[in-house]
Amino acid sequence: MGFVAHYQTAQKKVLTDFLTENCEKTFSVEELYTEMEKIYEKKTLPGKSTVYRLIQQMTEEGIVKRTAKENSRKFVYQIAGGEHCAFHLHMKCMDCGKILHMNDDDSLRLMAQVFEKNRFSVDEKYTVLVGRCCECKQ
Repeated sequence: MGFVAHYQTAQKKVLTDFLTENCEKTFSVEELYTEMEKIYEKKTLPGKSTVYRLIQQMTEEGIVKRTAKENSRKFVYQIAGGEHCAFHLHMKCMDCGKILHMNDDDSLRLMAQVFEKNRFSVDEKYTVLVGRCCECKQ
């Protein structure tokens, strides 16, 4: 009886599709609703309170990742990268908020070096390097 079904309502599908199409970006719930408002018709757009509820639910289900927003007490959300994201580090641009995936070999090399030099084991699922992407660095 440990099985829990994750139902996919039409509203949840709209939210999941939007987050998947914008998988490199993070959004506060307010930003998420505002951006969705620009592209979805009123009849297909989930209400703001529904977006809050769904984000909470999807975070608990592991579909969405929640991270603290830079220099703020607020949180931002992003579609979880799936199983492949558990094996590499992520890099977040502090200007545009884009999330980039470090390739697996480079991630393993860096984590091995941290362990070798500091006797500290990095958990790649929870580690995000913060800096500037090449577009913002210019």
